[in-house]
Amino acid sequence: MEFFEVNHQGKVAIIYFNRPNKLNAMNKIFWDELNPLIEEYEARKDIKVILWAAKGKGFSAGLDLMEFFSHYQSVLFSGDSKKLENLIKELQKPFIQIANSSKVHIAAIHGACVGGGLDFISACDLRFASKDAFFSLRETKMAIVADLGSLNRLPQIIGYNHTQHMAYTGDDFSAEKVYSWGLVSEVFENQEILLQETLKIAEKIAENSSIVLKGVKKLLNYQWNKTPEEGLDYIAQWNSKNLLNSDFLELTTALAEKRKPNFS
Repeated sequence: MEFFEVNHQGKVAIIYFNRPNKLNAMNKIFWDELNPLIEEYEARKDIKVILWAAKGKGFSAGLDLMEFFSHYQSVLFSGDSKKLENLIKELQKPFIQIANSSKVHIAAIHGACVGGGLDFISACDLRFASKDAFFSLRETKMAIVADLGSLNRLPQIIGYNHTQHMAYTGDDFSAEKVYSWGLVSEVFENQEILLQETLKIAEKIAENSSIVLKGVKKLLNYQWNKTPEEGLDYIAQWNSKNLLNSDFLELTTALAEKRKPNFS
């Protein structure tokens, strides 16, 4: 695999984002490899917990916008909302798989966790961070309504007020701040300690019954008032009809011209 690196520690699979030269920005290879990777580990009976971490200076800068625009421009600028809706749903799929997985998924976050990175960890069951981590629901500043899960899952994790604060501002929030909100369970001094301690927690979880872990996760997911999938389906339809707006076009121009966008 190009984007991911996988290691095993007993019944725990440690999967690293491994595109450090691009701050682990999510490109097409990310999605091409992520879907089969999740399906593979979902089927494995020897793995109970999946620990997601990252190489380099940060967890993920989110979507690789330039590659995304280049690769999917025929869909983005086609004017065909159904094609765009189908693309959004395809991108949503692996995050839904993680949220509904029979395995326990844990995110160990250091450095930047922005946009798609936040969508990703929101789908995980547990999140831990190092002190240098920061979090941003950045799509607001990119003229996009976040459509991969943050807006759907964060209200259940940190509450509507904090979700609104993140979503409306698009600002960066420190590990200590989001810890106070409940987004992460603990903050560690540095990345090395983060990985050591998070692995200990993962191994402790993996000692428990697979059937019980699956049952606990299914019950917790069932108790949500509205499933994330319902919200994701709604936002896929909404964005497919509204994504191609003047501010979004201004963003693509600004990126090409290497300047700050001037939104309406």
